[in-house]
Amino acid sequence: MKKSIVRCFILSIMTLGIYYWYWLAKLNNGFNLLAKDDYHTKGWIVLLLIVMTFGIYGYYWAYQQGHHYGIITQQADASHLFLMMQLMFAGLMILVLMQNTINDTLDQKTLCATH
Repeated sequence: MKKSIVRCFILSIMTLGIYYWYWLAKLNNGFNLLAKDDYHTKGWIVLLLIVMTFGIYGYYWAYQQGHHYGIITQQADASHLFLMMQLMFAGLMILVLMQNTINDTLDQKTLCATH
């Protein structure tokens, strides 16, 4: 689940967004696990819903991931921040924040396990 943010960002651009959708699905699944969300939507279903609603579901998804971000980082709810980034067409930055959070969380768990 831990990935290089720069590599994923570059792959998203080089593949003209195809890798972006794969990355979104994988991050969705990882974020749901870390947030311990019992009623989560699987990554491939999120992709299907975004396509079927012509992108509208993406705004709801961003809002929900902002909520999960707050739970995982134990900070304030970032739902509105994630929604605003989605509205400003900065969806790629949402994925960067999500991947950074996953990487940090896994690093902390690794440190705790080794000490």
